Amino acid sequence: MAAIHGSIGAGYWLPAGHSAILTPFVEINGLYLYRPKVEEKGAGNAGLDVHAESIASAEAVVGLSLQGHIASLVPADTGSLFADLALRPELMLSYGRGFGDIDDTVASAFLGAKGLTFQTEGAKLGKDRFRANLALAAEAPQAPVTFAIGYGFEYASRQTNHYLSLSGQIQW
Repeated sequence: MAAIHGSIGAGYWLPAGHSAILTPFVEINGLYLYRPKVEEKGAGNAGLDVHAESIASAEAVVGLSLQGHIASLVPADTGSLFADLALRPELMLSYGRGFGDIDDTVASAFLGAKGLTFQTEGAKLGKDRFRANLALAAEAPQAPVTFAIGYGFEYASRQTNHYLSLSGQIQW
């Protein structure tokens, strides 16, 4: 299987009070997937011959991010590596609209009857998606490390996703 994915986006930071930033944004995401032909071995005439398939789709996304900054948790005068440790909460809401190959259909046949193909349809996910993400990052200006934990929710017709994320970043 081969996959190619690309994304481009833009946003504009707007100060929202003393320690928050509001960022409206837009994105365009593209995806191309290719799966070569698969022929089942060892099943004789009952084996499957699944034709090659490719999918090309794009998604336009519009959203809003609100990022805050909670003041230092460890005082700067302690001399600690984590002096000025701060928390950075973020809430992101977005709406995406899919274009292109949204519904996946695969042509297949039994090896003993290659001329009689049948269609197998994938899940119909729908073109519209709503996403909500909530994250909390901890960072210290003196330490080259940032940690973050997050939760995300995505709703599309006939599909709901929940996910957790944990990330770390080291700068040098």
